[in-house]
Amino acid sequence: MKTYIIYTTRHGAAAFCAQQIAQQLPGEVRLLDLGEWMPAALPEADRYILGGSIYMGMAQKALKAFCGKFADGLLQKPLGLYLSCMGVEEDMVQRQMVDAFGQRLMGHAKVSVNLGGAFDFDKLGRMERFIVRQVDKAMRKQGKEGLGSLKGQVSAIAPEAIADFCVKMEG
Repeated sequence: MKTYIIYTTRHGAAAFCAQQIAQQLPGEVRLLDLGEWMPAALPEADRYILGGSIYMGMAQKALKAFCGKFADGLLQKPLGLYLSCMGVEEDMVQRQMVDAFGQRLMGHAKVSVNLGGAFDFDKLGRMERFIVRQVDKAMRKQGKEGLGSLKGQVSAIAPEAIADFCVKMEG
């Protein structure tokens, strides 16, 4: 079975998730980073996995454009959808999923999930660091764990969620 994992990433978390999924799926698996190349036609595959990261509350334009351009073809094959984001509120993540992939693809997908996010705090710009601190502060006010030390690499990517995603894609 040939699988295409098509994704966008800003700081590498969605790419990391794509690579982890590719390692766990059987058959031929190809990766396509839409930040490097936007295909003129939908690549031929038996199934598709689309993924992306959320940046400043929004999905990347390339992912949204790909979904809009190739929705009809994607609806003809098994489909999995993932986001890599630090969001913890289920309703917020669900809105981001619909914003990224659209309602039609969400309704068709075998599985759609947030696999968690990651970033290198030291490499973020000033505005990005400010936003991350505000998110962390809001999470702690709600009695949640927060994002951690906010130094160096911070990861909330859940390996068990990636494994579960792959099992559901196979099922």
